[in-house]
Amino acid sequence: MSKKVQRTSSVARALTRGKSLLIHGEADCGLNALLPKGAGRFRAAVIDPPYNRRTKFHHYTDSTRRDQWTEERTRQARLLHQLLSQDGSLWMHIDDAEMTAARQLLDSIFGTSNFVATIVWQKSVSRDNRVDIATTHEYVLCYAKDRGSFRQ
Repeated sequence: MSKKVQRTSSVARALTRGKSLLIHGEADCGLNALLPKGAGRFRAAVIDPPYNRRTKFHHYTDSTRRDQWTEERTRQARLLHQLLSQDGSLWMHIDDAEMTAARQLLDSIFGTSNFVATIVWQKSVSRDNRVDIATTHEYVLCYAKDRGSFRQ
């Protein structure tokens, strides 16, 4: 049995059993496997995209042209929007590198009226002297599919 078939059948089993799902790796493949059976069935989606910091790590390079980064996130956010229930919400973990682009693309998909909040969290307590200005905070953007339903 191919990995794609195995993934699709495990996703189908998870959907019929009402379980939570964790997609690790290429999000597009997992999200596409959830459609159409998963449309409107999820109350929350958390996405932790690459920060696009122009950094090389041992397991991936975090460097993409901004237009490519935005296109990938837009595609994923559209799929997630389809998968969310009316009272569902999307939570995107992001830092300063693509914060503006993330807000713009999520506003365009979810609508500015469905923006719930930007949650700021302190990731470190000490200043990093290797850079001009150290950033000690990161963000979680929260959007509701339908803010009226989300509030209830």
